[in-house]
Amino acid sequence: MRPGSTITAHSDRDQIARVIQRLRADRFVPDATITALQPLTDTSYLPRVSLLDFWLEDDRLHLGVNAHGIDFGMTGYANLVELAPILHRVAGELGADVGALTMTSAHIYDTELDLMRDIVKNR
Repeated sequence: MRPGSTITAHSDRDQIARVIQRLRADRFVPDATITALQPLTDTSYLPRVSLLDFWLEDDRLHLGVNAHGIDFGMTGYANLVELAPILHRVAGELGADVGALTMTSAHIYDTELDLMRDIVKNR
């Protein structure tokens, strides 16, 4: 944060537009990032998907997703289904090809382990 700036929770800022603007201005910008955390109001709940980090490499737009405890056996796929259009939208606005969508901090509960093994095995 810059000195003198403030954090405004639920400010209705279009973070996707900001990412597009930042990458258009400088394709190597290190902070083409979106946060889901509202630090002034998220006091009893932390969003599972907390940070979306975009970067261009070899004319492909990549999206790294930092998450807190995504249950990949139950909701991980749904999260990826929701995140993929965001990656495609930003890539389209930039005229870039779609690159990798990578999610970190996912886990699988024991109750879904066999199901996930089958999915990976039959891929």
